[in-house]
Amino acid sequence: MTPQGLAHAVPDADADDATVIRLSRHEPEQFTELFRRHAPHIQRYVVRRLGADAADDIVADFGTIEELLSNDILPPSLNAELYQALGDIPTIAVKTHITDVDGRAGVAFVLPETSQSANLEIILDASDYSYLAQAAWEPSNGSPNSAIPFTETAVLKTTLVSGPGSIQADPAPPSPAELTVGRAATARLGNQKAGLGDIPDPSQWIYRRLGTNSGTREVWARADDTEQAAYVNGTLVTCARSANCARGTKWLMTAGPAFTLVDPPTRAGPFLPNDPQALLDKLNTYRSGCPDTAGYCNAVGVIANLFGGYADVGLSSLTWYFSLADVPGVTVRKITDAAGRADVELSFPFTSGVTGILFAASTYQFAGYVQNGAPTLLLQQANVAGPGVRP
Repeated sequence: MTPQGLAHAVPDADADDATVIRLSRHEPEQFTELFRRHAPHIQRYVVRRLGADAADDIVADFGTIEELLSNDILPPSLNAELYQALGDIPTIAVKTHITDVDGRAGVAFVLPETSQSANLEIILDASDYSYLAQAAWEPSNGSPNSAIPFTETAVLKTTLVSGPGSIQADPAPPSPAELTVGRAATARLGNQKAGLGDIPDPSQWIYRRLGTNSGTREVWARADDTEQAAYVNGTLVTCARSANCARGTKWLMTAGPAFTLVDPPTRAGPFLPNDPQALLDKLNTYRSGCPDTAGYCNAVGVIANLFGGYADVGLSSLTWYFSLADVPGVTVRKITDAAGRADVELSFPFTSGVTGILFAASTYQFAGYVQNGAPTLLLQQANVAGPGVRP
């Protein structure tokens, strides 16, 4: 109910974004208009798995956004894309005029209870929409002890420091690698905003044209890389990972243990961490054929294969970008690749394996990788009807 004497304006669908933002500083309801108008531009859904239903994906998306907003200091442009992605979740509801556990005025974005989760909230500051807190609760069904206690975790202060144990602010600016992966992550979300990031069904066939030192290679693969096809001596050969031919097939994604990317509580493991450093440690146990096990060579190889071998891994892949900046000794350089394209290369100090991951200098889209001194460039990618079909 509106307090007596305080009138609230109806969100104005005709006002520009700047006007709506200005009004929302006093009328938080206005902010819902921003989400309404931008929601259609973010094409989702995210982390499609065989057998997963929409409720799993919604909980996964919400959890990934919450993890990134609460645990990472992100560029403003990436924060903005995450807010837009949050507003695109179909079941999201907005609660205004609330306070967090520290008494700060906020706006809550609520994911209603599903069979996979309790009610979940992300609370943003009512004045500048910075992240404040996350909360969860489950309504009682009427039986004794059927409700879990309301829990809320608020971020009171965030400071960049030089290392573990330090509480003093570190004046050092972000490293070139951190800036590069931030731009790449923003580009990934921007792709969805532009309608270029539709998530294919796992069984969808994807055409890729790859550039290597030995020439151009065409590969058809399902979106989850469970089946591939390529021309061998003029004959189109299709092979599934479960078939006898799998051992002799050069797979886009190296075969190995499977990990769940985003983990609703009801999912079985193994689970991947959301923290970039912990993610590196976990991925480094995945043997990708790299002899340099002392560093993060295997982890970088897995990430390069994933970017090149899967059509899309959803919002959860943003953590994978940030983990690359945590690899000790990573550097950034501008190059011209073998196809004549301007790229930005993340270079890693390994003696073998994947020593470079490439992003297009103009868009920061994934462009390829360098393994054992040889480049593999992603020249073209498109959804097609089946093996042998070209876009």
